[in-house]
Amino acid sequence: MYSQEEQRSLYELSKKLLFTSQAELFAEPPAERVEDLRRVLRYHEWRYYVGNDPVISDFEYDQLYKQLQTIEDAHPQLVTPDSPTQRVGKDLTENAPQVAHLTPMLSLDNSYNAEDLNDFDESVKKLCGLEKIRMWNIA
Repeated sequence: MYSQEEQRSLYELSKKLLFTSQAELFAEPPAERVEDLRRVLRYHEWRYYVGNDPVISDFEYDQLYKQLQTIEDAHPQLVTPDSPTQRVGKDLTENAPQVAHLTPMLSLDNSYNAEDLNDFDESVKKLCGLEKIRMWNIA
């Protein structure tokens, strides 16, 4: 799907975008930045889901995704139905039965800091009836 040259170019663009400051994020025309972000996100999705060979971390992908979300929030006219921020899994269906879990299904979401991890740890302990002991001395 992508030539070696396209892959190299998209990887380099990804790294450039990852080191973009908040001020720089809005410095260039937002339509150009949005298109760049969509292209690199699609490329990394292809590497991850099709090739099973990602070249950036989940954290880096999430940072690129958040950049796109930030620009689209500031410029709603740039949102398109095919944007990575607008897609949902195509295997989802509206008439799928809901399932009640015996215990709550907890998630870390996209946690990348100690405070989020400590909050998650405390919620698990509370649900399990365990003492409120701080296991992680991260913060």
